[in-house]
Amino acid sequence: MPSANPDNRCQHHSADGRRCRMLKNDGHPYLRPHHWEQQERIARARKASPYCLSRRSRLQSADSIHQLLRDLHRLLARGASPPEGAH
Repeated sequence: MPSANPDNRCQHHSADGRRCRMLKNDGHPYLRPHHWEQQERIARARKASPYCLSRRSRLQSADSIHQLLRDLHRLLARGASPPEGAH
């Protein structure tokens, strides 16, 4: 079992500046699995943002909003990113 020295701890810091106390993941250089997955979700959401903004002019009805949300949900559930330049 790895020792709990600072080099083995997760490097995630909370909004109030506190550092995570858990040990980092062997598969990631500085984060534990929970924070690693959290960063991946944030990265996917950032990739999806331009897709949403490019379609906002078409969001004139509840149906068009529903379609956008459905498409994004499917993409994010698969771990995919919206297509480049999709308008």
